[in-house]
Amino acid sequence: MTGATRNSIASKNSFESIQYAASTSNDDSFSHNFNLQLTVHKLNERNYLKWAQSMKLVIDGRGKLRHLIEIWVAVRDYYLDLEKSSQIFDLKTQLQQSKQGKRDITTYYNEMVTLWQELDQCYDDVWENSNDCAHHKKKEENDWVYMFLTSLNQNLDEVRGRILGRKPLPSIHEVFS
Repeated sequence: MTGATRNSIASKNSFESIQYAASTSNDDSFSHNFNLQLTVHKLNERNYLKWAQSMKLVIDGRGKLRHLIEIWVAVRDYYLDLEKSSQIFDLKTQLQQSKQGKRDITTYYNEMVTLWQELDQCYDDVWENSNDCAHHKKKEENDWVYMFLTSLNQNLDEVRGRILGRKPLPSIHEVFS
């Protein structure tokens, strides 16, 4: 099933469930005004959190949130997963396509660190013990070093060679300084 088909099915099911909840409500003003725009945020795979906050405020303000709990959980799970996947994809694409170009090293390094930190926030890593975490962090740090070095301008080839010749590979902060 394609993402577009899955999105349309989920949206249709969400809409039908919300219509059902509204039509079974005792408050006729809510169901009669169902076609009103409740929020400026149109739900898509990238804005679930903003959309959810806006919708919850409106629906709870009308005293209807308890009627929609089940569908709310289903929509949340579906769109948060899509949002996270899209965000990870976008960040990894930016990192892979990034080149120093005309930017100075400090500006470029800071941009890369920001992207790496955003990417880290997308994962919910669970470790069996502290050794797992330390091993993963070292591997990740090495990946950052390689990514940073490969994206630097060619005039830094000599520096790149000296850094890659060091054992063990220095941290990203050492590479930058």
